[in-house]
Order: sequence, then structure tokens, then C-alpha cells
Amino acid sequence: MPYCPYCGVEVDQDTSNCPLCGGNIPKEGPPPLLKGDYPRKEHQLYYKRRSFTSEERRTVLWFFSLLFSVPITIVLVVDLLRDWAISWSLFAIVGIIGIWVGIAVGLFIRKAWLLMLLYSGLILTLSLIINVLAGTINLFLAWNMPIILMAAVLITPCALYAKFTSRKGFNVAGMILWAIGLFCIGVDMLIGLNLESRQFLHGWSLIVAAALGPVGALLMYVHYRLGKTISFRRFFHA
Repeated sequence: MPYCPYCGVEVDQDTSNCPLCGGNIPKEGPPPLLKGDYPRKEHQLYYKRRSFTSEERRTVLWFFSLLFSVPITIVLVVDLLRDWAISWSLFAIVGIIGIWVGIAVGLFIRKAWLLMLLYSGLILTLSLIINVLAGTINLFLAWNMPIILMAAVLITPCALYAKFTSRKGFNVAGMILWAIGLFCIGVDMLIGLNLESRQFLHGWSLIVAAALGPVGALLMYVHYRLGKTISFRRFFHA
């Protein structure tokens, strides 16, 4: 079967014009695309998706605003009917509003570093509000805030690296494994500080880091060293 020399689509023998792009199909000899470029580039057709306009983003935000107003109304009514006071419903309302704010931020903020910063601040703020409502501000200062900040400090470079690296593959997985290992060490240190333990590190975090660290280094080596000479995509699809 002949192929269109312009877009690569397969056509019938008696076709004179490509039904996809309208290009002329040569009647004699193989199409130019078959002289070495095909079928190696058969699947290298890329399509760029159109970005949402500001009006479309506002429409989506209005949709979620109306959608989230339903559970907020339900929990308020149930809380008032049961206790004739607003008590436990505040926790659900704070969570729903937090999700709404997260969607709004994701719709209108496109810069990766700013998005990560705003999401970290949002999670920290929601945790603070919930602990204030529960009367456990000391737990927020001792546990919630340090854990959230550690996660933000480790997730941000991973996200930025995944966004701006020229080739994505095993290297991103290696970065994530390193971040998980460091996070476990940080949590272990936090446990030792808050429980006033004699041991600053209890050992389990070092075992996790010792397991994930070399695996992450191996993935980096495979990506940057072996990836230059071996096509893993071709290998796994052989």
C-alpha cells in the first residue's frame, strides 16, 4: 500500500490525493517518505493542545463553585438540624473551600515554582485553621507545620526538575526516590525532637535512605550514561 509523502497516512493504490492532508500521491515509484524516513518516523506526529482561554477558565471555576456549594449547604443544614449550632460542619467546609482554592490556583497560575509555593501555603493554612478549630495549635507547631514544610522543600525541586529537564525518564524516578529518603530522615529527626528521645535517629529512616539512595543513583546512571547509547524505548517495544 502506498503512503502519503507529506503526512504518512496509508492510502489506496488508485488514490491521487491524500484524504487527510490533500497532498498529491505519486503514481510511479515509492513515495519520498519511504526512502529512509519511513517507517522510522511513522509515529513521530505530535499534536499541540490548545491552551484554555481566560473565559474558559472562569467558566470552569464557576462550575466548581456551584458544584461545591451543594456539599457545603448539606453539611450546614445537617449540623443545624442536629445540634442547632455550627460545630463539626466547619471542618468539612474548610476542606471543601480548600479544594476550591486549589482548583482556582491551578486554573490561573501557570508557573511551576509559583504553583508549588501557593499549594504549599494553602496546605499549611488549611492545617492551621483545622488545628485552631480543634484547639490543638500545639500539634500544628510540633508536627503538622514541620512535616508540610519538609514535604514542600523536597517536592518543589523534584517538580521543577521534572518540568525543565530536557529528557524525562529514569532520572525523574531517581529524584523522587532521593526525596523520599530525605523525607524519611527528616520525619525520624522530628520524632526524636518531639518525643525527647535519647536517639536523634531511630534507624528506620537510615535503612530506607540506604535502600532508596543507591537505587536512585542507579536510575540516574542508566538515564544519563546508558541512555545516550541505548534506546530503552526501542528495547521495551521490541
